[in-house]
Amino acid sequence: MAKHTPGPWKIGRGSTGRGRAPTIEVRAPHESGVDQCVATVTGIAVGTANARLIAAAPEMYEALRKSERLAW
Repeated sequence: MAKHTPGPWKIGRGSTGRGRAPTIEVRAPHESGVDQCVATVTGIAVGTANARLIAAAPEMYEALRKSERLAW
């Protein structure tokens, strides 16, 4: 099974610049103590929704694992 970056993941503002669309970053804790960026999305409305969905991935993964154990 592939390894994944453990949560919790959180969303925050990404970099912006002249002529660039605003970005939203999904960040995860790192052993160095500095959060690492695991995804960057562009846009405000759709970007925010996508970032929230991506940030929920670790929790959704754990819920799936629990339901899989209960099924067997």
